Amino acid sequence: MAVAYKCGDLPGMAPCPAEFTTDTEAELWEHIAVHARRAHNIDSSSMPPEIKNKISSLFRRLSEPASDQSS
Repeated sequence: MAVAYKCGDLPGMAPCPAEFTTDTEAELWEHIAVHARRAHNIDSSSMPPEIKNKISSLFRRLSEPASDQSS
């Protein structure tokens, strides 16, 4: 089951168009960390737990693996 996240769903990030879909939550967090650093100049390793929990709460479970998702 694929997992997806839209950066713009996080309060305060509405204008950000970034979206990620991966096969696992671990992979998704890797993409989020790179995106946070490059697009928002945020070091995800110093993100407060409340923010990480909020981001996790926004993950969507998809019925198909990410490799089967079309862009």
